[in-house]
Amino acid sequence: MKNLLRTTVASVLLYACAAACAAPYAITYTGVVSNSTIPGVVDGDNYRVTFVMDNGGSTALGQTWIPTELQCTIWRLNSAGTAIFRHNLRAVPLQVLNGSIATDATGALTQMMTALSITSMQSSQYDTSGIALAPRVSWRANGNNWVLSDRNNGSGGTRSFSDAAGGVQMAPGQWSAPRAVMGPCDDTPVNPGPQATPVPAAGAPALVLMGLTVAGVGVLRLRRRGWRGSL
Repeated sequence: MKNLLRTTVASVLLYACAAACAAPYAITYTGVVSNSTIPGVVDGDNYRVTFVMDNGGSTALGQTWIPTELQCTIWRLNSAGTAIFRHNLRAVPLQVLNGSIATDATGALTQMMTALSITSMQSSQYDTSGIALAPRVSWRANGNNWVLSDRNNGSGGTRSFSDAAGGVQMAPGQWSAPRAVMGPCDDTPVNPGPQATPVPAAGAPALVLMGLTVAGVGVLRLRRRGWRGSL
């Protein structure tokens, strides 16, 4: 009985948190590589740019995220998604960061930032996997080409790639709707779990109260059993 009570209360609290706890959200743009001189970044491949943001909210409906609420950007530089460049925006802020991100009551993206960029990042300021980028790395998302470059230390020349559409497109319709993700620099989608079948009339506070009520009833039953056993 005690184990059942613990499980019931834990489940109710977990559901309440899933429905009400703050979460980071991510949006993604998909482009086509062109004019690449970076080994491993191939013309005609898709690349994806993801921004993770967190305004302390628990929903993507009717929200606004301002520049300081951007957490991270993750670039997947090939169609397979195995060549990854990751920049923690909390640790290394952008040099240009204009506009804000907003959604409507349905969660659809209605506003997108207009210009984001940084130049000359050292190797300690970013992470990569599946690709070798040489410092100094620069990138920009402002509708203009090029979109990402690095410095080839061997020859001293700059390597870069562009977007076939003329740069990272910043119109809201070019980006995915915000989705809840696992962490500030982890864009793994959150498993919706019980949110897929919400209880219409019970919000998070009601669920917590329900769990405590169930626990209280169980404790009373256990005490009554104890009293009967002592008679």
